[in-house]
Amino acid sequence: HWNSAVLHQRQVLNTLSGRPNQVTIRRAGEELFRTTSGSVRATRYVYSGELRTETWYDRQGRWVGLRFRAEDGSTIVYRCSTCPVSAPQ
Repeated sequence: HWNSAVLHQRQVLNTLSGRPNQVTIRRAGEELFRTTSGSVRATRYVYSGELRTETWYDRQGRWVGLRFRAEDGSTIVYRCSTCPVSAPQ
């Protein structure tokens, strides 16, 4: 997920199972995403298929966040801790 080249793939490695998953990745629009350093304008992408997750990349294509639902139903969110922040627009 940290490399934006994944956005052009139909198959990704599931890091929990070690097996490839078939996915469709669609662009879901631009929004402000809160990182640990502040908010950054980012594009959200939604994964569907064998892997369901959301990921955000800034305008330069740098990864800024990831969100998914854990097996216990809780929501896990990873937030970039070294991302440059942008002023809200």
